[in-house]
Amino acid sequence: MNLSDDRINFLSHEILKTLRTKGGASYPEEAKALAGIKQAFHQFGSLLESVDTQIRNKIGTLKRNIPEGSREWDLLYRQYFDEELSKKGL
Repeated sequence: MNLSDDRINFLSHEILKTLRTKGGASYPEEAKALAGIKQAFHQFGSLLESVDTQIRNKIGTLKRNIPEGSREWDLLYRQYFDEELSKKGL
């Protein structure tokens, strides 16, 4: 997941604002809360990149050559992606 720093910053502020207004939560140290939200975005992005690499390697090692972008490749990618996220509890 490649989100720009500006997009992550925007989303972090929106999440914090929503938690404050709809969640009834208050954060006395807003900067720490924002940093935690941003860190979560970066960690999740790293996890998705790792899973993507794993899946591409897995598809690449199949006996038949399945061209990327084909319907079969897309179906396998989605299946393996869902399996990997399930294994990780997501």
